[in-house]
Amino acid sequence: MIHALHGALGHHSDWRPIASALAMRGHSLKSVDLWRFLDCCSKSLEDTANAINQEAKTDTDPKKFLLGYSMGARLGLHALLDEPELWDGAILIAPHTGLKTAEERSLRLKADALWAAKCLDGDWQHFLTEWNAQGVLNDTPTPDRHFLKQRRRSIALSYTAWSLGMQQDLAKRLGEIPCPVLWITGSQDTKFTQLAGEAMPQLKFGQHRVIDGAGHRLPFSHPEQLAHLIDGFIRS
Repeated sequence: MIHALHGALGHHSDWRPIASALAMRGHSLKSVDLWRFLDCCSKSLEDTANAINQEAKTDTDPKKFLLGYSMGARLGLHALLDEPELWDGAILIAPHTGLKTAEERSLRLKADALWAAKCLDGDWQHFLTEWNAQGVLNDTPTPDRHFLKQRRRSIALSYTAWSLGMQQDLAKRLGEIPCPVLWITGSQDTKFTQLAGEAMPQLKFGQHRVIDGAGHRLPFSHPEQLAHLIDGFIRS
């Protein structure tokens, strides 16, 4: 079973094209609604990762693979480090391993607090437009997010509870992950491709694949290519 974690301002239905392509190759995918972990209250990255692992343990499939995109991939890294022996493999799409300095984390916390306020109290369409205008996102497909307005409280909370500013530098701990890891980035997503290159020497069983001509939003722009890479990784 593949347990899939969506990205920031994402939805569990984002995985449907990839799930369909993988089903044709004989794989089952369970897409996790990450917002429900924040419906009640704030949860740290570590606590959320532990909750994801506890749910995965109820899966009767003896083989468990973790799939995460962007924010979901960061949570995936935390889940792998929380219970290293639980997972048979992981596919991480454009994750960030963490900021290097306290100053960087402080600046990110301030920026994400602003995003949280805009998400919770601002005009929803204006918030979406501003979010999609960010450099890392503005050259890739923009998924419809209007229906997520009803989840805005939990989404706003994610900007603070799961902020990159709250994350420690996990690059130092990648060697603790015992399972194979497939790290995927787009060739035009230069920042995250560089981070992947820096992470590879730290992993015991890591491989980096770059999708040519792709940006950051790989699940939306290149679902078939992702399914092909995921299938090959699991079979190997």
